[in-house]
Amino acid sequence: MITIEELQKVVADNFGGVLTAGQHNVGGAACVWEAYNFATGADWGDYCPDCVEPDLHQLLTRLNDSRHWAGDTESAEVLLPAVVRSLGTRGDVEARKVRSWRLADVAARVLTPAALDVARRPESAARLRALAPITDAATARAACDEARSVRADIAYAADDTYGPVAAADDAARGAADAIYTARYASASAIAATYAATYASAVAVAAAAAASAAADSHGAWRSHVGALLVAAGLKETTE
Repeated sequence: MITIEELQKVVADNFGGVLTAGQHNVGGAACVWEAYNFATGADWGDYCPDCVEPDLHQLLTRLNDSRHWAGDTESAEVLLPAVVRSLGTRGDVEARKVRSWRLADVAARVLTPAALDVARRPESAARLRALAPITDAATARAACDEARSVRADIAYAADDTYGPVAAADDAARGAADAIYTARYASASAIAATYAATYASAVAVAAAAAASAAADSHGAWRSHVGALLVAAGLKETTE
């Protein structure tokens, strides 16, 4: 299994130490999964390796393709260690369920409140932060109702908060969608796969919305850190 240092060296030697969005031809730039597959001697492409859970593959792909990075070297610094931590995850259904709940939890109790703070909606932010952690279907149901209620209460005003409020509304919608899907993670292995994949997608969208509200690359990196911790791809947030 490749180490973080080995993967970083391959990216530095062959791709200038950067990751770029999208798909690429052999011999030019590379996204995070093209770089990994190249480094391990596999066929060129951004496909999911056999040893990686598909929802984690999608999570890192969406993060790789985000426009919120300060630069391509920053995305490589953050994502390459996460790729190595994702190796060997394939087939763990229980971890899949937990991941869907944890990603929904971050979207609801961390990312959306951050966006609401910027939008000057402290009461709404406090309501979401006060939610019980989402750890199962029951807590997901309760959180889903509250997230939808918060979104219904978000008021647009014709002032300088309009842009941040719109971004907070996007984050709240993403959180509610993630929670709704996570409620069904325990139904079956297939349901867990769908829930984890969908939760990762909307959690990234919520992170992007929260970062757009703050208009800050630093906010994006912090939000990504929270997502990676929730996904089990990072030990602590920065």
